[in-house]
Amino acid sequence: MASQVATQSLWEGGHTMSEAIKIENMVFTDLNKFSEEAAKRDLGVDVGALLSFPGNYVKQLPRGLVMKISDYDDDPHKILIFFDTCILIYTCKPVSRFELEVYEDVIHKPRGLTTVLTLLILSQSVETFNRRREKMMELFRSLEQSFDEKTHRELTYQYEAYYDKLEGLSEILLKLEERSIPQVETNYVTFEQLSDVVKKLTTLTVILMVPNIIAGHFGMNFRFMPELEIPWAYPAVVLVQLVISVATLLVFRKKGWI
Repeated sequence: MASQVATQSLWEGGHTMSEAIKIENMVFTDLNKFSEEAAKRDLGVDVGALLSFPGNYVKQLPRGLVMKISDYDDDPHKILIFFDTCILIYTCKPVSRFELEVYEDVIHKPRGLTTVLTLLILSQSVETFNRRREKMMELFRSLEQSFDEKTHRELTYQYEAYYDKLEGLSEILLKLEERSIPQVETNYVTFEQLSDVVKKLTTLTVILMVPNIIAGHFGMNFRFMPELEIPWAYPAVVLVQLVISVATLLVFRKKGWI
């Protein structure tokens, strides 16, 4: 059961480390207990509706903030509720005492606790995107060895879904960089490293996804594919893939993402 925190605003007032450690009791890895706690505190947050909402969700309320992050963890939902009297977080991975102690100098500052917890939860999400990308790369390499239409189709869907989720995560990081979420002070800790990782993951996804879609076109079993009879068709397709990949690479490099 989550313990009661000081009655002062959790982000307006500072916290000692001993007070902050109690917040571990407010980071739930059990969704049912998290939902019960949110209902008991009468915060007006519908956890079921949050979970059914596709993608990420950030809502500034009169009493605080509600944020939902979608990723590739065992349970692909993380929920952060920062109200003026409590902090409630749901994640399938616990936040350890050691992780909090690393930011001991930040936690006692105004809004320091919510800032640190947001950083730790986002770090968990970014790590799941890294793991997912590695799995997709394994599938991609297997297709290079032996093309399979079913595997290719599945990989294409995965790339598209991955890109959409990554864009959503990038939008949250952009909000933080622009300081449009008042409960999180980005001048205390840097979110730039997370943002850079997400940008690079987005770049790699786009660079790989476009040639993958083109290659899939020629893996389809249509009876009539006249381009297969053209002698220069194969080198032309390879050239187009290279041009698109290089052009995409240059665009992202110009943006400073890689």
